[in-house]
Amino acid sequence: VAARTPGMDVELVVLVARAAFEADVDGPLARAVLDSGARVTGSPIPHRGEPFWTDAGLVHEAGIPCILLGVTGGGAHAAEEWAEVDSIRRLADVLEGAILDFCGSAGATPEG
Repeated sequence: VAARTPGMDVELVVLVARAAFEADVDGPLARAVLDSGARVTGSPIPHRGEPFWTDAGLVHEAGIPCILLGVTGGGAHAAEEWAEVDSIRRLADVLEGAILDFCGSAGATPEG
């Protein structure tokens, strides 16, 4: 902009810079989610990187295992944000299985 505008001086200042976050796909939390996802959907859940930053990076930086997981939809953080209902139901089933696996209580009964 400054090069095209005589008399204008521009300075860029980085206000916040954070390291990239990469989930440990072989860690117990990710394994519980990936295994549960495969059971629920009948096929492996793909894992991939994303081009945006989230506060999961802060959680990870604090030494707390975390992953990013979501539903199928579109318009994130826009006026018209939406999610597919079947995807929400699948995610609930995946999370239920992952919680039971991760907490070690799969198949447990109230009697012990």
